[in-house]
Amino acid sequence: MASLSHFLTKPPPCTTTKTHVSSPCPFFTRIRKRTHIPSVSCKSSNHNHNDDQSDSLNRRDVLIGLGGLYGATNTLTSKNLAFASPIETPTKCGDPTLDAGAIPTGCCPPDIGKVEVIKFKPESGTKVRVRPPAHLVDAQYIKKFEAAMKAMRNLPPDDPRSFKQQGMIHCAYCNGTYSMLPKDMQGKMTEIQVHGSWLFFAFHRAYLHFFDKILGKLIGDPDFAMPYWNWDTAEGMKMPAYYTKENSPLFDKFRNRNHYPPTVLDLDWGGTSKNLSDADLITNNYRVMYQQMISNSKSPELFFGKSFIDKPTYPGAGSIENKPHSNVHGWVGDPNQPNGEDMGTLYSAGREPLFYAHHANVDRMWSIWKTLGSRNVDFTESDYLDSSFLLYNENAELVRIMVRDCLDTRNLGYIYKDIENLPWYDIKYSTPPIIKEDQVAKQATFPLVLDKTAKFTLQRPKEYRGRTKVQKELKEEVLSVEDILLDRKQNLKFDVYVNGYLAGSFSNLSSRNDNDEKSTQINTSLTVGLTTLLDNIGADSAETIEVKFVPRYDPNTVKVTFNSSSKIKLKLVNA
Repeated sequence: MASLSHFLTKPPPCTTTKTHVSSPCPFFTRIRKRTHIPSVSCKSSNHNHNDDQSDSLNRRDVLIGLGGLYGATNTLTSKNLAFASPIETPTKCGDPTLDAGAIPTGCCPPDIGKVEVIKFKPESGTKVRVRPPAHLVDAQYIKKFEAAMKAMRNLPPDDPRSFKQQGMIHCAYCNGTYSMLPKDMQGKMTEIQVHGSWLFFAFHRAYLHFFDKILGKLIGDPDFAMPYWNWDTAEGMKMPAYYTKENSPLFDKFRNRNHYPPTVLDLDWGGTSKNLSDADLITNNYRVMYQQMISNSKSPELFFGKSFIDKPTYPGAGSIENKPHSNVHGWVGDPNQPNGEDMGTLYSAGREPLFYAHHANVDRMWSIWKTLGSRNVDFTESDYLDSSFLLYNENAELVRIMVRDCLDTRNLGYIYKDIENLPWYDIKYSTPPIIKEDQVAKQATFPLVLDKTAKFTLQRPKEYRGRTKVQKELKEEVLSVEDILLDRKQNLKFDVYVNGYLAGSFSNLSSRNDNDEKSTQINTSLTVGLTTLLDNIGADSAETIEVKFVPRYDPNTVKVTFNSSSKIKLKLVNA
């Protein structure tokens, strides 16, 4: 492995700064040298609601569970707001807004009567569950895992622990079922969306935690833990074979069968094959991992995404959510289905057993990221830490779990089994590939329809050029793209190149929320770290850089636009 002197070679001590707090450092079963490892209300549809004031679930307290809605208990009543709790009966939970061609489905929890909400309690004791890499488990583990999944599938469909209901959780939190008022308590309801913001990691960690616990409960083994799909290691860059057996409870018929083993996963998947050899594709995957975990993740906002409170609903995704998270979803989904079901679209992703192994590895990235630098820490804003989600536990009890409960996996009673090393954590993967297409692009201006490659020339301020190592450690130069407009029901991706080198990507997984205005348009953003890239390509002192947006979709069916207020600019942000 090449020298990594400009990064830590061992996990740093846990630190606290004025703006961010680090949770206790994540632990793995082995630490090897050089390894670095809201509340929300349920949206009531016009034809499907019931404002029963006698419910045991306090709706006003539920609303306050999402940070930033202070003082709501004194101003909100069921008389002036038709809030329902996020996990009430289907008659109080809004209908999901689904993709065109989707099979009609509900996403609300089953009607189980009056439900008491209990507060999450950290796991007690010193013993923890250990999630293993999917490609290293033995036959005995697979047999136990299949037994647990079979038991979950065999539960009554109205049991909140059943596989059907667990799959619907993702739909409920991702397809317009839950809503809240904005901070000023005025205006139309705002969708609770756990993608495209700083809520992404914490929600999925909580979601998978209870899924894990249910599996263990069903087979009488509280120590059982699901596997993680170790797609950041060459040996794990294939769909685990035991998920592809048609008689297995781990099987899902809506997958891309062209991607069954031994096909190597493409972490930069954009809908078409790159026609690379396995070795070249693995190398490219390592470059993706280096870029997204290191080059593009030098601050909490770059890694986690932007604040949900400042700009509700898709303010801007973090590095890992943009890539490889969304790309793996698309790679697994069935291209013969209208929306790439099951994994290729948000409403149905939870129906795919592989979804949970995929997101376990995404979750693992959060733990690893916090060991890669002393500034890689969690947010301390109360709007973040006090956000909460309502989920059922292994005893079918309704639990309120807060983001602050999810900062350390040990608080949830699990860790990840270590592997030999992180192969992508090597300086040789720090330079991304150059643009291969012969793209002849004219200078672009906003407004713009991104139906072909668009080129921008940006002037770099004098203070950005030739900075010292210390200055670069304190401030990261980023490319900020604001007001990206798209139809959220479309799967799409466009790449961002700087001076011909791939600097980052924007990805969208299809979802819908018609809301009151029947609109599926969203306005979001993208932020890309540039410091490492500019150093590696010898452009640290360049007065200008050339930026290209390269669409990876059919412009006849998919559209990304930028309006007259859209901005593309360079900034220095705290690292």
